[in-house]
Amino acid sequence: MEVLCVLYPLLLGYDVLFQDVDVVWLTPDRDPLQFFQDESSKLSRFDVIFQHDGANSIRYAPYSANSGFYYARANKKTQYLFTSLLYHSDLIMTWDSHQQVLVQLLSEHSSLFGLNVKKY
Repeated sequence: MEVLCVLYPLLLGYDVLFQDVDVVWLTPDRDPLQFFQDESSKLSRFDVIFQHDGANSIRYAPYSANSGFYYARANKKTQYLFTSLLYHSDLIMTWDSHQQVLVQLLSEHSSLFGLNVKKY
């Protein structure tokens, strides 16, 4: 399950850049993590950064976050987010949508726990 592939490194203190296999980097000679880890960037204040999915349906509102490409910083907020996602595995299986459950949890954790979410 892809939730564990993200959760375990976060729990060990590693930031995670998750991407589906159909994502190809145009500049393979550059480390993509430098873009996300640049402390002088405005992105450094976000706990999770998601690619916008392009689907503007109510099902994925308000973030329309693409669960196939995102960056998560290793901190207590993201560890709790992905632990919660693991605990909601029954919904992932029932709805057949990892994305829908994740987007709902993003809203909840942003509101209740101050998770800083960026859609790009």
